[in-house]
Formats: sequence, structure tokens, C-alpha cells
Amino acid sequence: MRRWLWSAAAASGALAAMVSCAPQWDPVPPKLPDDPWSRGVVLYGQKCAGCHGEDGEGSEDRPALAPLRRAPAAGSERKTAFATAADLQAYVRANMPPLEAGSLSDDEAWALTTYLLRQADIAAPAELTAKNAAQVKIP
Repeated sequence: MRRWLWSAAAASGALAAMVSCAPQWDPVPPKLPDDPWSRGVVLYGQKCAGCHGEDGEGSEDRPALAPLRRAPAAGSERKTAFATAADLQAYVRANMPPLEAGSLSDDEAWALTTYLLRQADIAAPAELTAKNAAQVKIP
């Protein structure tokens, strides 16, 4: 009986130690970085990589992200190619992520657009906005 009580006490102490060392859930999400590209990196990892792959490579049933100008694949929900950064941002804002379409804020969509353009080696201003995005052509 003493051995069982000691074992139970030791087990409960070990469990308490594990629980106190476990990461605690924080209901406040971490602050995103200040610059648009870095925000885009974080947001891509959180909201896009699961479908499009870590580097935008896609998979057999998920679309790759580059080249952005390429016409959509047959059967794709996207119907047009992107001619400008404004086109890309509008699509991302309205349609991504697919199971939560329209859930991204304008700031999140601009940050993701900045990230996607840089990943595709397309020159764009450091701060894309509705005022300058139509001038950024996607080759």
C-alpha cells in the first residue's frame, strides 16, 4: 500500500511539473512585424502555405503561385490572369483563404501581395497601396 501511495504521489508530482512547464495558450495573437514584406512572410506561413506549399510550389491538387501572370489552370476557380499588383491584391482579399474567403483585412492582403511579388522577383514599392498598385505590372 505504501508503495502504491508513493507511486501515485510521484506520478501526480510529475504530472504537475509537466503541466506547469507546458506552453500556455495566449488568447492574444502575437503582433505582426511592421514592414509589409515581413508581415507577408508570417501571414503566408499562417494562411497560405498549407495549400500552396512552403515556397508556393503547390501540389498535384493545389495551385502553384508562380508565374503569377500565367492563365489559370482548367477547372480553377480563378478565371483571369493578374496584370497588376492591384489585380492580385483584389483576388487575394476576396478569395483567400478559400474556406474563409474575404476574411483577410486590406492590410493583410497588401502584405501578402507584397510578399508574393517579391517571391516572384517582381519589383514593387516597399509599401503597396491602392494608389500605386495599378502601376506595378506583373510580367
